[in-house]
Amino acid sequence: TRMPLVRMPATAPVRLRSRSRQRQSRSRSHSHVWPHGRRSGQRTTDHQTRLLERLHSQLKEIECDMVLIAAGGAAADCALEAKGREKQTLIHRELGRACGYRRKHVQPNVVADDFNCCLLTARSRRGRDSLKQNNSYTVDNHIDMLRDKVRVSAYKQAIARAVKNKRVLDLGCGAFCLLARLALKAEARSVDAVEHSELAFLHAVALFQKEQNDKSVARNKPAHDPDAHVDDVEAEAMLLRSMDCLDESGAALRHRRIQVSMASEHCDKPTVHMWSASTKKVPKNSSQLQLYRGLSSEVALPGVYDVLVHEILGHVASAEGAALAVADLVDRGLCTPSCVFIPSAAGTLFAPTAALRLTRLEKVLNSYYNPRGGRLLRSRTKYHTRNFDPDAMLAEAQPFEWLAFNAPTSELTGRRSRRVVFVTDQGGDFDGFHFHLHVQLDEDTSIDTLESRTTWSTTYIKLLDRGLWLPAGTRIVCECDAWHDGHAQCYKIKVLLDEFGRERFLTDFTWEGCS
Repeated sequence: TRMPLVRMPATAPVRLRSRSRQRQSRSRSHSHVWPHGRRSGQRTTDHQTRLLERLHSQLKEIECDMVLIAAGGAAADCALEAKGREKQTLIHRELGRACGYRRKHVQPNVVADDFNCCLLTARSRRGRDSLKQNNSYTVDNHIDMLRDKVRVSAYKQAIARAVKNKRVLDLGCGAFCLLARLALKAEARSVDAVEHSELAFLHAVALFQKEQNDKSVARNKPAHDPDAHVDDVEAEAMLLRSMDCLDESGAALRHRRIQVSMASEHCDKPTVHMWSASTKKVPKNSSQLQLYRGLSSEVALPGVYDVLVHEILGHVASAEGAALAVADLVDRGLCTPSCVFIPSAAGTLFAPTAALRLTRLEKVLNSYYNPRGGRLLRSRTKYHTRNFDPDAMLAEAQPFEWLAFNAPTSELTGRRSRRVVFVTDQGGDFDGFHFHLHVQLDEDTSIDTLESRTTWSTTYIKLLDRGLWLPAGTRIVCECDAWHDGHAQCYKIKVLLDEFGRERFLTDFTWEGCS
């Protein structure tokens, strides 16, 4: 029997833009133009064009050498590594001049963002499980998320509407406890925050202690540039206090006093009090943040929570275990029946894509980020992408998976299967699918990673070596599965072509984990 066609759940509305509107939104948001390719909005100098052509040719020569070296088998690994480093060094040296920058050395990711170039980084089909992924995050990763204005602004708005006089749990608070701080700013009655990563937990405690002990961080030092490099706890404390999202009219969070209480040096449950700087002692009605170290499923959390807020969403929505963690808390009775979940829902949307036509500059940039590969994309490979071109999508995106966090827990923990039918609205050489995250924080606020540049990447899976021409109106049938095997989140997509009412198997693809 066939699985029924899927419809977007009514409990979690997703406002999708057409691809033309997505393209217009992208073009308005970037001040630079696309150089050396089909999207160029201005003339490049002949000198810059020659420099880029020369760089492109040099990379082709190196990659030809790598093909010959790879024929030598496992013994060639060291030589391939050396050639990969040679490519990256060459790009570092020549890229800035070829793109018209005045400074000599420019990071490739800066060039990609400035000119809205599509970046694709090959990733393993066997990714890390959610615990290893969480423990792999460095403080720099957390700083990048702290600086993600789209992400932070959306959470700030949703939290401000929901938490006043409520008991709040920040699930996976990270190294800065940002969502917990936003909840305190929005006048939550109390906030508990739990974090499994020892690095992030200890950093959060050290940051609060720095804010408590060093009054100069709050009053005697100049404002910190949010985009400046930070490399110690003091600079991070200044960064946190300089963020617009923590400002209040008349009284900013930076003008609060902080006291950290720990039962011992290695306490796994420190208490943080915050109150107005005009009062020296801790008042009875001070805002209280209780930190817990460990897995939320293993820590004895007090509950019962009126609001549960989290950011444990991967590039694919369920990859970092959000559904399982939320379901566990609900099943243990730690959330009230009317508990507000922020986000209220999240999903992974996907669409069939035509074969990508990369510009010369994009090929150079992708050669840098795939040093052992090349400028060309490999079939049956999963890529993390930045600045994916919506024009390459052959049909409107639909849900691959959808997680409504207020749904029965059996829907969050069980196997999720759905059948999705795409009808192409333009002809093209179909060769894969593009996936992107959509986060519905509440009824009024959402984040779509195809429309907005965030610290979340999108995902492109190239299935076919050569694109298969499909005319407009072709029906592509996808049978999608997502499940947890006890180790990591697993995914499968089976692709069929509907030809004159008969479905023909084309290909399938499976992957697992967070990366």
